[in-house]
Amino acid sequence: MLGVSVITLQRWDNEGKLVAYRNPKGRRYYTETQYLEYRGIPKENKVGKTIIYARVSNRNQKKI
Repeated sequence: MLGVSVITLQRWDNEGKLVAYRNPKGRRYYTETQYLEYRGIPKENKVGKTIIYARVSNRNQKKI
């Protein structure tokens, strides 16, 4: 959604530029509110929660 790589998101998290939440397994995730704040888009009154999640598999995890 931001048009940046996973490595960039990791670096931003480490630098405190866009701090990620962590699930119980330690994986990073970002909320819609974080996305809207980062982009400077005002948040509308909404009910519920949207979570943005991305995962990249490596070759060892793919069935060949």
